[in-house]
Amino acid sequence: MARKKQEPIEPPTAGSSFAEKLRYLQAKTIQPDGSAWSAQAAVNAITATGAAMSPAYFSEMRSGATANPSAKVIQSLADLFGVSPAFFFNDAAAVEQETAQIELEVALREAHIEHVAAKASQLSPAQQAAFNRALTQVVLGGDTASRPAAAPE
Repeated sequence: MARKKQEPIEPPTAGSSFAEKLRYLQAKTIQPDGSAWSAQAAVNAITATGAAMSPAYFSEMRSGATANPSAKVIQSLADLFGVSPAFFFNDAAAVEQETAQIELEVALREAHIEHVAAKASQLSPAQQAAFNRALTQVVLGGDTASRPAAAPE
């Protein structure tokens, strides 16, 4: 199921709510496989570590209905999204540092995608068709773990 287009998410500040910070992390970070974090994927990853979390509770945190989760939940979310637990508090330095790192990662991902698209546009129609087939295979179920990653030229 495709994710619906959402309004751009502004980077949080120290004064941003817990819910705003969680929505930002979910929107801007990616799973190890490169896909976006759905609420269900986040809950599954957290519960796989032994922490208890339901989809309803995750939704309540995202909406702001639950504003003060436990330290264990905060640690689980921090581990999941690769940030310091201090990110969720009013620690300006932690929020600024983590946000700068996330924004850099997003910019690098976008630059890589633009680089690949620019290179693909230079291919012949036959090469573009082959590239499209290969990309479709990778996206729809190819095992990329054993393949070496191609470095941008």
